[in-house]
Amino acid sequence: EAIIEFSLSIIVIEDEPGDDEEALLSQLETAFQFATDGALDRLTVPLAMLHGGPPLRAPVGDDIDLTGPARCLSFGPYLRLPEGPWEVRFEFMSWGNDSHNTLEFDAVENGFVVGGQTVNLVESGHFSVSFLFAVNDRMAALELRSHLSVGAINGGFKLIAVEVCSARHF
Repeated sequence: EAIIEFSLSIIVIEDEPGDDEEALLSQLETAFQFATDGALDRLTVPLAMLHGGPPLRAPVGDDIDLTGPARCLSFGPYLRLPEGPWEVRFEFMSWGNDSHNTLEFDAVENGFVVGGQTVNLVESGHFSVSFLFAVNDRMAALELRSHLSVGAINGGFKLIAVEVCSARHF
Protein backbone atom coordinates (compact mmCIF):
# COMPACT_ATOMS: atom_id res chain seq x y z
CA GLU A 1 0.00 0.00 0.00
CA ALA A 2 1.38 3.41 -1.01
CA ILE A 3 0.17 6.63 0.57
CA ILE A 4 0.59 9.94 -1.19
CA GLU A 5 -0.06 13.12 0.73
CA PHE A 6 -1.10 16.22 -1.19
CA SER A 7 -1.88 19.22 1.00
CA LEU A 8 -4.63 17.97 3.32
CA SER A 9 -5.90 15.21 1.03
CA ILE A 10 -4.60 11.68 1.27
CA ILE A 11 -4.96 9.26 -1.62
CA VAL A 12 -4.38 5.56 -1.00
CA ILE A 13 -3.29 3.33 -3.86
CA GLU A 14 -3.72 -0.39 -3.24
CA ASP A 15 -1.06 -2.95 -4.20
CA GLU A 16 1.35 -2.13 -7.00
CA PRO A 17 0.62 0.97 -9.08
CA GLY A 18 -1.06 0.12 -12.40
CA ASP A 19 -1.61 2.35 -15.41
CA ASP A 20 -4.36 4.36 -13.69
CA GLU A 21 -2.27 4.89 -10.57
CA GLU A 22 0.82 5.82 -12.59
CA ALA A 23 -1.23 8.43 -14.45
CA LEU A 24 -2.55 9.76 -11.12
CA LEU A 25 0.99 9.96 -9.72
CA SER A 26 2.05 11.94 -12.78
CA GLN A 27 -0.93 14.30 -12.37
CA LEU A 28 -0.14 14.73 -8.68
CA GLU A 29 3.47 15.59 -9.51
CA THR A 30 2.24 18.23 -11.95
CA ALA A 31 -0.25 19.54 -9.38
CA PHE A 32 2.45 19.75 -6.73
CA GLN A 33 4.73 21.73 -9.06
CA PHE A 34 1.79 23.95 -10.00
CA ALA A 35 0.87 24.67 -6.37
CA THR A 36 4.39 25.25 -5.07
CA ASP A 37 6.36 27.18 -7.65
CA GLY A 38 3.66 28.86 -9.69
CA ALA A 39 5.44 27.84 -12.90
CA LEU A 40 2.28 26.48 -14.47
CA ASP A 41 -0.76 28.60 -15.25
CA ARG A 42 -3.31 25.80 -15.72
CA LEU A 43 -4.15 22.62 -13.82
CA THR A 44 -6.74 19.98 -14.63
CA VAL A 45 -7.59 18.60 -11.21
CA PRO A 46 -7.54 14.77 -11.18
CA LEU A 47 -11.06 13.67 -10.19
CA ALA A 48 -9.43 11.10 -7.88
CA MET A 49 -8.36 14.06 -5.71
CA LEU A 50 -11.99 15.07 -5.14
CA HIS A 51 -14.44 13.45 -2.75
CA GLY A 52 -18.20 13.06 -2.84
CA GLY A 53 -20.81 10.59 -1.75
CA PRO A 54 -22.61 8.53 -0.85
CA PRO A 55 -20.85 6.97 0.87
CA LEU A 56 -19.15 10.00 2.40
CA ARG A 57 -15.75 10.72 0.85
CA ALA A 58 -16.38 8.37 -2.08
CA PRO A 59 -14.26 9.16 -5.15
CA VAL A 60 -15.90 11.44 -7.71
CA GLY A 61 -16.44 10.46 -11.33
CA ASP A 62 -19.39 8.07 -11.25
CA ASP A 63 -23.00 8.98 -11.95
CA ILE A 64 -24.71 10.60 -8.95
CA ASP A 65 -28.45 10.21 -8.43
CA LEU A 66 -29.77 13.65 -7.45
CA THR A 67 -32.95 12.24 -5.89
CA GLY A 68 -33.10 13.26 -2.24
CA PRO A 69 -32.16 16.22 -0.03
CA ALA A 70 -29.85 19.14 -0.78
CA ARG A 71 -26.22 18.05 -0.31
CA CYS A 72 -22.61 18.46 -1.36
CA LEU A 73 -21.84 16.48 -4.53
CA SER A 74 -18.06 16.97 -4.65
CA PHE A 75 -15.38 18.68 -2.58
CA GLY A 76 -11.60 18.98 -2.44
CA PRO A 77 -8.74 18.89 -3.42
CA TYR A 78 -7.35 21.43 -0.90
CA LEU A 79 -4.85 23.12 -3.22
CA ARG A 80 -2.45 25.81 -2.15
CA LEU A 81 -2.15 28.42 -4.89
CA PRO A 82 -0.12 31.61 -5.26
CA GLU A 83 -1.96 34.77 -4.25
CA GLY A 84 -3.87 36.57 -6.97
CA PRO A 85 -6.79 36.15 -9.35
CA TRP A 86 -7.82 32.67 -10.53
CA GLU A 87 -10.55 31.07 -12.59
CA VAL A 88 -12.10 27.64 -12.11
CA ARG A 89 -14.17 25.71 -14.65
CA PHE A 90 -16.40 22.77 -13.78
CA GLU A 91 -17.50 20.51 -16.65
CA PHE A 92 -20.41 18.18 -15.96
CA MET A 93 -23.32 16.20 -17.39
CA SER A 94 -26.85 16.26 -16.05
CA TRP A 95 -30.05 14.42 -17.05
CA GLY A 96 -33.65 13.78 -16.01
CA ASN A 97 -34.15 17.09 -14.22
CA ASP A 98 -37.94 17.28 -14.40
CA SER A 99 -37.97 19.14 -11.08
CA HIS A 100 -35.59 21.82 -12.46
CA ASN A 101 -32.72 21.10 -10.09
CA THR A 102 -30.37 23.86 -8.93
CA LEU A 103 -26.62 23.27 -8.66
CA GLU A 104 -24.09 25.53 -6.97
CA PHE A 105 -20.36 25.57 -7.60
CA ASP A 106 -17.96 27.46 -5.35
CA ALA A 107 -14.37 28.00 -4.22
CA VAL A 108 -13.65 28.13 -0.48
CA GLU A 109 -10.54 29.51 1.22
CA ASN A 110 -10.14 29.19 5.01
CA GLY A 111 -13.82 28.33 5.33
CA PHE A 112 -15.01 31.41 3.40
CA VAL A 113 -16.61 31.29 -0.05
CA VAL A 114 -14.40 33.41 -2.33
CA GLY A 115 -16.30 32.80 -5.56
CA GLY A 116 -19.18 30.82 -6.97
CA GLN A 117 -21.88 30.30 -9.55
CA THR A 118 -25.44 28.91 -9.47
CA VAL A 119 -26.93 26.89 -12.35
CA ASN A 120 -30.63 26.09 -12.83
CA LEU A 121 -30.95 22.83 -14.73
CA VAL A 122 -33.99 22.79 -17.00
CA GLU A 123 -32.72 20.31 -19.55
CA SER A 124 -30.33 17.40 -19.93
CA GLY A 125 -26.91 17.83 -21.47
CA HIS A 126 -23.19 18.44 -21.19
CA PHE A 127 -22.42 21.77 -19.49
CA SER A 128 -19.61 23.86 -18.05
CA VAL A 129 -19.63 26.71 -15.57
CA SER A 130 -16.74 28.99 -14.64
CA PHE A 131 -16.11 31.86 -12.28
CA LEU A 132 -13.30 34.07 -11.02
CA PHE A 133 -12.01 34.13 -7.47
CA ALA A 134 -9.01 35.55 -5.62
CA VAL A 135 -6.53 33.69 -3.44
CA ASN A 136 -5.68 35.96 -0.53
CA ASP A 137 -3.44 33.61 1.48
CA ARG A 138 -1.09 31.29 -0.39
CA MET A 139 -0.84 29.06 2.70
CA ALA A 140 -4.62 28.54 2.92
CA ALA A 141 -6.08 25.36 1.47
CA LEU A 142 -8.47 26.02 -1.42
CA GLU A 143 -11.47 23.74 -1.77
CA LEU A 144 -13.58 23.48 -4.95
CA ARG A 145 -17.14 22.23 -4.38
CA SER A 146 -20.35 21.33 -6.21
CA HIS A 147 -23.72 21.19 -4.42
CA LEU A 148 -27.31 20.25 -5.05
CA SER A 149 -28.84 23.33 -3.43
CA VAL A 150 -32.48 22.16 -3.20
CA GLY A 151 -33.80 18.63 -2.76
CA ALA A 152 -34.67 16.82 -5.98
CA ILE A 153 -37.34 14.31 -6.98
CA ASN A 154 -35.25 13.00 -9.87
CA GLY A 155 -32.20 13.65 -12.02
CA GLY A 156 -28.57 12.68 -12.39
CA PHE A 157 -25.18 14.40 -12.29
CA LYS A 158 -21.68 13.42 -13.35
CA LEU A 159 -18.62 15.60 -12.86
CA ILE A 160 -16.40 15.37 -15.96
CA ALA A 161 -13.55 17.79 -15.24
CA VAL A 162 -12.37 20.59 -12.96
CA GLU A 163 -9.76 23.02 -14.26
CA VAL A 164 -8.02 25.86 -12.42
CA CYS A 165 -6.08 28.54 -14.26
CA SER A 166 -4.35 31.76 -13.43
CA ALA A 167 -6.40 34.85 -14.27
CA ARG A 168 -3.46 37.25 -14.02
CA HIS A 169 -4.13 38.37 -17.59
CA PHE A 170 -7.49 39.94 -16.60
